[in-house]
Amino acid sequence: PSVVFTDQAGHTVPWDGLRGKVVVAAALDTGCSDTCPLYTAVLGDLQRVLKARGWQQRVVIADISMDSERDSTAELATYASRFGADWELLRTDAVSTLRFWSALHYSYLKLPASPGQIDWYTGRPPLYHLHHDSVALVFDADGYLRANVQGVPRLGHALTPALAALVSPSSGLAQQESVASWSITDLLDRLDIVLGEPAEADRGVEQAARVGAHAPDFSLPGLDGGTVSLHAQLGHPVVVNFFASWCQPCKQELPLLAGAVARHPDLTVLALDQGEGVDAVRGFLAGVLRPAQQLALTALVDGDRTVGGDYAATGLPVSVFVDSDGVVRATHVGQLDEASLQQGLAAIS
Repeated sequence: PSVVFTDQAGHTVPWDGLRGKVVVAAALDTGCSDTCPLYTAVLGDLQRVLKARGWQQRVVIADISMDSERDSTAELATYASRFGADWELLRTDAVSTLRFWSALHYSYLKLPASPGQIDWYTGRPPLYHLHHDSVALVFDADGYLRANVQGVPRLGHALTPALAALVSPSSGLAQQESVASWSITDLLDRLDIVLGEPAEADRGVEQAARVGAHAPDFSLPGLDGGTVSLHAQLGHPVVVNFFASWCQPCKQELPLLAGAVARHPDLTVLALDQGEGVDAVRGFLAGVLRPAQQLALTALVDGDRTVGGDYAATGLPVSVFVDSDGVVRATHVGQLDEASLQQGLAAIS
């Protein structure tokens, strides 16, 4: 439908004005304490992938409010700033909101608020709870709805502390991996079709880290307060490994990588934690590695997952084998075993 929205900066955004670009739109309720924080996180992941692939001029991300009463321009601006929503957050009047979502056959309903709940924005109990459909939609450049994903997204990483604080313990999403119905890969698969790009399964690790190309450089903080860059490792073979504390395969893989360093003194393993803090990473490593193994690895904190986005490490673990000239010679998505590790090391020796 032809609807005129206002974004978080107060700018007018006609829906028809987005024609010419593919639009990934998601339902938003800033007062939501279950699925909406997860959608904000996955759209942040999508934003990083778009930047890594150079698709920012082809694709627009838009969160579209279902709650015209509560989601004022000011609240949208605060939500964007506090929770890292670096894309369009759109609202309109109540009649137009209903018309827009009804035309797409999605719905929402006001219900009594849960006892004890506090609104993050006002600091007071909310006046109501908005029960709504949870959905992300892909519109083509002509404005036609081409695909959707619905339900609980599986992130593949921890929520930021700010977003995690939004999720109500009673929502049942504390174990969201067990109830998730889609992931960013599912969303990207649909986006690939609309853009006429190769499917995700055909990409492997993102082309920015393709075999034969120079590995994207980065500089990240370590656990000791210093900073480590990839370019500083030139002259030595390097394994760039993406991991997180919630990742069960990572727990099995990290000791294997530490053992490789012990056997190959010239090898450096840069282990990049995705989306967590220094204290969480230090505690996790202490639980899965012996002290000598911890010293063998160079653990770095990719807190906002920017480097993970550059390498399109959308599923963990991911290992990129870089030779002494800084050129990618092999990649491995998923848990390494001894055979796959030796194959990767042979490519950079």
